[in-house]
Amino acid sequence: MFPIKRILVAVAIPGAADQPGADKAFFLADATGAEVELFHAAYDSEANSGDRDRVIALRELQLRRIALARQPPDSTVSLKVAWSSNANAAIVDEASRYKADLVIGHSARRGVSRLLLTYHDWHLIRELSQPLLLVKSSHAWKSRDVIAAIDPLHANDKPSALDKHLLAAGKALAKCTGGDLRAFHAYAPALTYVPGTALHPIPTLASATEQRRRARAVRAIVLRVTSAAGLPTSKAFLVAGDVTKELPTYASHHNAAVVVLGAISRSLLGRWLIGSTSERVLDKIESDVLILHPERGNRQRRKSRRR
Repeated sequence: MFPIKRILVAVAIPGAADQPGADKAFFLADATGAEVELFHAAYDSEANSGDRDRVIALRELQLRRIALARQPPDSTVSLKVAWSSNANAAIVDEASRYKADLVIGHSARRGVSRLLLTYHDWHLIRELSQPLLLVKSSHAWKSRDVIAAIDPLHANDKPSALDKHLLAAGKALAKCTGGDLRAFHAYAPALTYVPGTALHPIPTLASATEQRRRARAVRAIVLRVTSAAGLPTSKAFLVAGDVTKELPTYASHHNAAVVVLGAISRSLLGRWLIGSTSERVLDKIESDVLILHPERGNRQRRKSRRR
C-alpha cells in the first residue's frame, strides 16, 4: 500500500458541509506528498442533455470548493465528475483509470444505524482491488493510534503474507498520525469435549493449565510475526475471546484512528469477498477502517522488484 502516490476520494454528496473522507485524504497527502483526486458520480434519470451539463458543472464547482478549503500547500489535486447511473461501478472504473494506490469512501449512515455499512460500502469492499479506507468517523487522526488486526494462526483462512502487509500498512499510517501501531489478535480458548450423544460431544472450556498452555503457544506465534515487523512486545495484544466483541472494544478503549483489516480473494467468484472475521466486526467498529487484499500487496512487491 505504501508509498501512496495517488488517492482517489469517492465524494457521495459534494454539497455536504462535512467531508471527512476529503479531510483524511488531504491529511495523508500532506504527510506523504500524494496526489488527490476528488471524484463524484452524478446521475438524474429525468435530466435532458442541458440539465446534465448544468448538474455536472454544479458538482464540479462543489468539488472545487471542497478542495480549496482543504488542499495543503504545494499539493496536486484533480476533480472529476462522471455521469453514471451506477456509482459503485463508476468508482471502481475510476480507481483503475486513475491508478489509485488508495480509495477513500465515506460511510455516511446517520442516527441509530450510523455505523452500519450500506450496500454501497459492501460493493466497494468486494469489487475494488485497491486498498479501501472506509471513513466512519469525522474525528481527526492526529496523535491517535492505529490497530492492525492480525491472524497468525490463519483461523480465518488468511494467507500468511497478509499479516505482514497489514502491519506494514499500519506502521506507515501510524507514522502519519503520530500515534503508535498496535497489533491485535483474538483467539479461541482451549476446549475439551465431554460425552453428549454418539455424534455430538459437548465442547467445554479446558482446564486452567490447558488455557495457560494455549495462551503461551499463541503468544509465541503472534510475537514472531510482530517482532519481524519491528513492533515492540508491549504493542502486541492477545485475548482469548470473540473477535466480534473484543476488537471493537479494544479499538474504542485506545481511541484508534484506524483499524487495519484483511480481506480474502475468492477467485472462483471472480471478485473480492470480505473474510468472515472482518465481516462480523466491520459494523461494530467506530474507528475508520482500512481494508487490504493480499494479492494487492503481492502485486506491489513484484512491481518494486522489477524497478
